Amino acid sequence: MTSHKCRMSVHLRLISVAIVLAFAPGALAKSKSNKRQHPLASKQKNSAYTSTEIRNAQSDVRTLPTQITQARADAQRIRDEATKSQKSQSGLQGDVTTSNTALTDAQAKTRSATASFHEAAAAADRVRTKLMADFNSSDRVVNALKLLDEAHAAQKVVEDGIIARLLQSADYRAIEADSKRAEEKVTELRSQTDADPSTLAEASTAWIAVKGKLETARNDAFTIDAAHIAAAQKTADAEATLRSLRADFETSLSNGPEMSPLLAALKAAKEGDATAQKLVKASQSTLDSAKSKAFAAQQSSANSNQKIRDADARVTSLQQNLDYSKKVLNSTSHN
Repeated sequence: MTSHKCRMSVHLRLISVAIVLAFAPGALAKSKSNKRQHPLASKQKNSAYTSTEIRNAQSDVRTLPTQITQARADAQRIRDEATKSQKSQSGLQGDVTTSNTALTDAQAKTRSATASFHEAAAAADRVRTKLMADFNSSDRVVNALKLLDEAHAAQKVVEDGIIARLLQSADYRAIEADSKRAEEKVTELRSQTDADPSTLAEASTAWIAVKGKLETARNDAFTIDAAHIAAAQKTADAEATLRSLRADFETSLSNGPEMSPLLAALKAAKEGDATAQKLVKASQSTLDSAKSKAFAAQQSSANSNQKIRDADARVTSLQQNLDYSKKVLNSTSHN
């Protein structure tokens, strides 16, 4: 009996110690520490989520998976478009290279065509100069020039006689004297470095006016003089003869056996040069267009990269929101 009572006493003491240790500060701290291991670190066990938070979490769990699926599909579509754009960009860069090569070839052809044109022009000029010299030394031209010189000389003799008669008139001598003085004044003003421009302009105007009066007086006298009319006609006839000879020469020159093939070659070279110049312009335009498209593709590619980053960020954000909502619902179900 005594032994049984002793055993009961020891047992009670052990229970008391266990109870004391269970409620000791260290034990309480350990219990609280274990409870903080809950996945929702920001929520304590005794912290309840509001009904609004729970409803939002339930809504997110229902809707976010679909949104995430769509966001991932959008991200993949943007990646596919970027890949297609990169392939297109590679092709556009190839177009730039091809267009640049075409422009280089066109420029080379233009240089060759221009050189051919200059050579053809030089060859035609050499033959033309020789034929022109032969023409000017021909008897027909020499005689025509002689007749023209004689007509000019005869006309001058008649004009000098008319002017001599005009000088007998005091009015004509006065006009001539005024013209001479006006000319001398203009000459003097022009020699002065500090001459007033307006004064020089007025003097020049006055000289032109009085010189016009002098020429009018002479022409009026020439017009009514029969000898001058006849002399002037001979001069005009001699000039017409010479013009006719030169016109015939130009016609025969173009169709002649020496110049005709050279002129044909010159025409072809000129057309070839013009065609080459147009090709250069067209090639330059094509190159500029290719460069513009390639640059636009580069910009589009850069924009696509940003769109991909934005799409991935949206997927990550939606997934984080879904994970959080699941944790909210999981926490409330544990509580």
